[in-house]
Amino acid sequence: MIDVVEYVREWNRESNIEGMKRFRNNLTENGKVNGIKESKKEIAQNMLNDNITVDNIMKYTGLTKKEVLSLR
Repeated sequence: MIDVVEYVREWNRESNIEGMKRFRNNLTENGKVNGIKESKKEIAQNMLNDNITVDNIMKYTGLTKKEVLSLR
């Protein structure tokens, strides 16, 4: 009986991992991840307008230097 319980637990763990992968892929395909990046760019633009340094913008938004500089 213990083997069956362990088998079901393992199957459930694998199913959850596959479900998370599908969820992540759906987010990317639907553009939601890209939407987050666009929000970061909007925040970075506001920070630039407030004369925040590029280094600090990179630090707090996770954008690259090239991405931040492209907003000028």
